[in-house]
Amino acid sequence: MNSFLSTDNTPPLRPSQMKTSKSHYEFISSILKNTSLSNTMTTIRNFTLIKEIGKGSFGTVYLSLDNTSHQVYAIKAIDKFFLAKQNRTMDALVERTLLVSCDNERIVKLHSSFQTKTKLCFVIDYVPNRTLQDFINATFPIDFDLAKYFAFEIAKTIQYL
Repeated sequence: MNSFLSTDNTPPLRPSQMKTSKSHYEFISSILKNTSLSNTMTTIRNFTLIKEIGKGSFGTVYLSLDNTSHQVYAIKAIDKFFLAKQNRTMDALVERTLLVSCDNERIVKLHSSFQTKTKLCFVIDYVPNRTLQDFINATFPIDFDLAKYFAFEIAKTIQYL
């Protein structure tokens, strides 16, 4: 099922499509160099993609299984063409830097990152419960005490950052 990341219709980026002096691929490669927590280079071939579990403005999140350790992870696949077109590459790389540097139970852990021709991929903890937005939508209107609890948790996370 690894076709999730390899069969999109987005063309690979060419240096001429970039607004930076360095090619997009070289820029991302220099940032991602050896970000795996193991001694081996991570690629999409290391995983079996099970299903799509989320979609955001930058890309898609997939439930995946590490073929070696049999650990379940989420892989966030960000469209590099979109990042370049919107001049948002730095946003994704800042996100990666924050995830690498964070050690907090409220923030998912980044285990490794890699890229395909068209995607920048973050291998992160899989959190099996729904998002906070899903919870709020399902329980709306939410109780005041529960809203205070969520506000406290969000404030503690922001304080950590």
